[in-house]
Amino acid sequence: MQRRLFILVLLCLAAASVITTLTVRADSLSGNDETGLTNKDLRTARTDVQNSKQFFRDAKINWEKARDAYQEDPSASNLESAKKYAVQLIKQAIDVFDKHYFLLAARLKNSTGLAEAERATMLTDLTTEQVWLQTQRVAISETNDPAVITDIANRLNTYRTEKSVFVKKVVGVIVSSRIQTILTQMNDATARVDDDVTILTALQKDTGSVTSPRADFALKLAAAKEKYQLGHDGFASLANAATVEQDFESALAKLRESGEKLTDAKTSLDQIIAELKKVKASRVGGNGKLSVTGEGSFVISASEGTVTIAAGKTPTLEVFDRAGDCTVETQGAATKIPAGRKTSYSGFTQATITGTDFLLLYTGATTELTAAGTGRAYLKGTGTFQAVPDGVAESFADEGGVIFNLTQ
Repeated sequence: MQRRLFILVLLCLAAASVITTLTVRADSLSGNDETGLTNKDLRTARTDVQNSKQFFRDAKINWEKARDAYQEDPSASNLESAKKYAVQLIKQAIDVFDKHYFLLAARLKNSTGLAEAERATMLTDLTTEQVWLQTQRVAISETNDPAVITDIANRLNTYRTEKSVFVKKVVGVIVSSRIQTILTQMNDATARVDDDVTILTALQKDTGSVTSPRADFALKLAAAKEKYQLGHDGFASLANAATVEQDFESALAKLRESGEKLTDAKTSLDQIIAELKKVKASRVGGNGKLSVTGEGSFVISASEGTVTIAAGKTPTLEVFDRAGDCTVETQGAATKIPAGRKTSYSGFTQATITGTDFLLLYTGATTELTAAGTGRAYLKGTGTFQAVPDGVAESFADEGGVIFNLTQ
C-alpha cells in the first residue's frame, strides 16, 4: 500500500504540471498575461485557475504529511488518513485540468480571427474532455479502495500523455488567431488604399508615387499569409504525442515568420499612407466642424460623423461604407446605384450621410456642405470654407487642394 500511494502522488503531480506548463506557454505566446485579460469571463477563468493550483498545492502538502506519518507508523488510522488525502489530491489534480479547460474555452470564445466552425468544434471538444473529467471526479469520490485509487491515478497519467497533443492544438489555434486578426486588418487596409486610389484617380490626381510601395506591400502581405497558413495548418495537424513538442515548435516558427513579414508589410503600408496624404492636398486649412460653399470635388474620410450637402446642378456622390452602418438620406429625384461597398448617387438636391468609418467623394456645386465628426476633408476647386461657428471664412483655389481636420 505504501508504494502504491507514493506512485499515485507522482502521477497526479505529473498530470497537473503538464497542463500548468502549457497554459503558461499559452499566456506568453498569445500575449494574454493576467493583466491583459479584460473580458469578465477571461478574468474569472484566470482566477479559477490560480485558485485550483493553490488548492492543489495545499492538497499536496496535506498528502505529504499524511504519507510521512504513515511511513513512520503504518497504523490503520494513518492508512485511512493517507488514503483520504490521496483522494483529495487526485480531486485537485482533476480540478486543475478542468479549470485550465475553462480558461482555454474562454480564450477561444474571445479570440478574434477564428473561423466560427473551428471555434465551435474546439469548444465542443473541450466540453467532451470536461465531461470525462467529471466521470473521474465521481469515481474518486465513491471509492476508498487503494487499488481503485491507484487505477484512477494511472488513468489520469495516461490521459495526460494522450491529451498533450489536444491541448497544444488548442493553444496553437489561439495563438494563430492573433496573426489572422492582423491579416484581416491588413486586408482591410488594402481595400482602403484601393478606395483612396480610385477616388484620387477620379480627381485626376497623380498616384504614381504609391505604385511601387503598393506592389511591395502586396508581395509582403502574400508572403505573410503563406507563412500563417503553414503555421495554422501545422497546429491543426498535430497528432503524434511522441513528436508533438517538435511539431508544435515548427508550426510556431512559421507563425513567427508570418509576424515578421507583417511588420515589414506595415512599413510599406505606412509609406503608402504618407504618399496618399501628399497627393490628396497640399495645404492644411483648419480644424473643427467644417462648412464649405463652392464648386469642385470634396473628399471626406470620417471615422464617425455626419455630412450634409445642399447640392447645385448635376451633383454626383460616391459613398464607400467601410463599417456597414452608413445611412444616406436624399431629397429630390435621386438615382442610386450600389456596387459592393460603394454606392453612387446623382440627381439629388440634398444628401445627408451619417455613420462610422466611411469615405465619400462629392463632385459639383454646393450652396453649403457641412461636416461634423472626426476625420479629414479634402477640398479641391473654388469657393470658401471655414470652421463653424467661430472660424473665419477662407477661399480655396489651390492647385494642390486644402485639407481640413474634422474634430467635432
